Amino acid sequence: MNHGDIYTFDRERPSREDDERTPYRVIITPGYLLGPGENWVMVAPVERFDPDRLVAVPLTDADPIEGWIRTDRVTTVYRPWLSGPVGRLTDETTGVFDDRLKAAQGLE
Repeated sequence: MNHGDIYTFDRERPSREDDERTPYRVIITPGYLLGPGENWVMVAPVERFDPDRLVAVPLTDADPIEGWIRTDRVTTVYRPWLSGPVGRLTDETTGVFDDRLKAAQGLE
């Protein structure tokens, strides 16, 4: 489990057809901070449609899934609720993700 890995979040509210969220979450916590006993990780959700936010990250055709990463909706989840990984962000998308995550958190 490393920064930029994409996992499926299994503990989701019942989905609706018009729900903009996907079950996917992108790991924010760097792998070196996740020891064997660490059960909580920081993640960012992925949405199906452009959320019209400057800090949202569009996933490209080279990424394993489609959608937009919401860096402004970072949360902490219980590690056992995640399954995968289903893939990893490309290096290019990871660079954009990191920049916009910093901006969303007011670190730039």
